[in-house]
Amino acid sequence: MDGFGRVMLNLIWIVILVLLTVRGSCTRNEDAVYTAEVEGYSEVIVLDRDWFMVGFRGCDVEDAAKFEIKAVNVKGVKVEIIVCMGYPFKAGTVRVPIH
Repeated sequence: MDGFGRVMLNLIWIVILVLLTVRGSCTRNEDAVYTAEVEGYSEVIVLDRDWFMVGFRGCDVEDAAKFEIKAVNVKGVKVEIIVCMGYPFKAGTVRVPIH
């Protein structure tokens, strides 16, 4: 492989890594709120959003973003939950943190 081909291959890998790293920034708060509401939560408020290395912060490695949410569950109790969102091919998942 000549020098130009090696540079192009490295550039392609860099672009792929950057896109995989920042894909969580493409997720929307509204999608996380919708996911929580579909699961029966009401009065949903997004407290925080992370999109960098969420696989090490309570979500799956295939998830793109993590939303920390305060909501009211079906029993009427205020709870904090995590909604993990995939992008572009994975839907949302509600997780309950253990305190």
